[in-house]
Amino acid sequence: DKLSSSLSNYFNQTTALKESDIPLVEALIDSLESELKHSDQYSALNATNCLNWLLTIFIRNASSINDSTNQWGVLHSYLTNNFSTVPLEEAAKLMNLSKSHFCRVFKNTFSTSFYKYLTNIRIQKAKQLLRDGIYKVTSISEACGFSSLYHFCRIFKEKTGYTPSE
Repeated sequence: DKLSSSLSNYFNQTTALKESDIPLVEALIDSLESELKHSDQYSALNATNCLNWLLTIFIRNASSINDSTNQWGVLHSYLTNNFSTVPLEEAAKLMNLSKSHFCRVFKNTFSTSFYKYLTNIRIQKAKQLLRDGIYKVTSISEACGFSSLYHFCRIFKEKTGYTPSE
């Protein structure tokens, strides 16, 4: 029971199991526990087989998580390089998701909405351009994808606590 509970907790915390894998994982954990209670010549082999099967399931699920993480990394790079012109529809299409599903998954992945995330990237880029001191605030506002100078100044102050010209 303790082994079963420990393994179940481990799998639940370290990987997002597919719904279809859960009954199989539970059965394998039960079989493993049962085999460890026996001491005949086949118990160790059966326990090893159960562990191998569990590890296979774990690795499959972990690699699908890594693939997903890599996709989100690609999206982050794309947003960082194209921050001024990325509509929600384009980002969702890049991830092969509908807009509504993209918004849900994005929020679960980054703990913020797509628009807030994109706004933070734009504000960071604006701060960098302002520090350089080469461009006017109006040019920076446009370059960072804000719809108007007023909107840029309002959001900039909201995010940083000071105006772009301060």
